[in-house]
Amino acid sequence: MAVTTTPDIRLSSLPPAAGRAGLRGALASEFTKIRSVRSTYWTLGALFLVSVGLGIAAAAGTAAHFNAHPMSKAGFDATQVTLGCSSRSAS
Repeated sequence: MAVTTTPDIRLSSLPPAAGRAGLRGALASEFTKIRSVRSTYWTLGALFLVSVGLGIAAAAGTAAHFNAHPMSKAGFDATQVTLGCSSRSAS
């Protein structure tokens, strides 16, 4: 079995950091990344469509329930429907 050795190669050290990295530089680099990555626009578009679609589906379901049961409008609490809480007491 042959063993290959490589000469001891020393890479030059990095130059010392000039200045201090701060929030402004981090925000600028993130903004550059968001603009340059192609999938960002697709992801944001898909997020928008899913959010709007879920809102429309929830509104349509609530409207259909009210059309089928018009007397339930009096006891309707949007907060409980949104958070998925039960309006009945657990006893």
